[in-house]
Amino acid sequence: MRSRQGNVLETLRRIQGFLDANGARFTSINSSALRQNIDDTVARLTAGAVDQEAGLRGSLGETAKQRAARLTLRKYYMRPIATVARLKLRGMPEFFSLRMPRASLTGERLIAAASAMLEAARKYQTVLVDSGVSEDVIANLEAASAAVKASIDTRAGHRARRAGGTSGLLSQERRAYAMVVLVDAAVTQVIADDGALLGQWNTAKRVNRKTGPVAGDGVPATTTPPTPTPTTTGASPASPETPAPKAA
Repeated sequence: MRSRQGNVLETLRRIQGFLDANGARFTSINSSALRQNIDDTVARLTAGAVDQEAGLRGSLGETAKQRAARLTLRKYYMRPIATVARLKLRGMPEFFSLRMPRASLTGERLIAAASAMLEAARKYQTVLVDSGVSEDVIANLEAASAAVKASIDTRAGHRARRAGGTSGLLSQERRAYAMVVLVDAAVTQVIADDGALLGQWNTAKRVNRKTGPVAGDGVPATTTPPTPTPTTTGASPASPETPAPKAA
């Protein structure tokens, strides 16, 4: 949630509190569709902030989990097969599929390489087991590949949730500003003759805004240049006069 979205959410909550605390004066407003829209906007802004933050944290966590799953797939299940293939299956038609993929391969490309290796390894399972590879090599490779695929899908879900939360916040932010303008007009009509309550309302409806340059925006601070010292040209500075000697 951006700072301005947080500020407008705080403003709407203050407005809710003001209307509730002075319910006797604002019966018609509190029972109107305007109040329902304010409450709905607050709920949507809150939900959008939760979705945005949860999606971000979930995506970061799943990225770390996916990194570990890729390492497990490559190191413990693909490498033993590739080692045996390099020593005993080099002349076979499926040898290329049994080689280790590049270290830079990630995501769906790594899944595709693991699937190709899995298909080729089924034909040479006996050779692999006789060479010391686990008897469960096929099942283990398949499970490890599925774990990476599941992690990719989960991270995509977290990213989609974050994107949805961000989009919802932007739309509700615009709606919130409209709510503030509308409720201000309605409230001011009711308490125009009550200076104390009007002062409270002016504080409640204010949307705080950040002022000044944003830190790290690359805009240098404005400084006052030093005043240059004037330089006299053409004549040398006058030397102080020497006083005349006193008469004896």
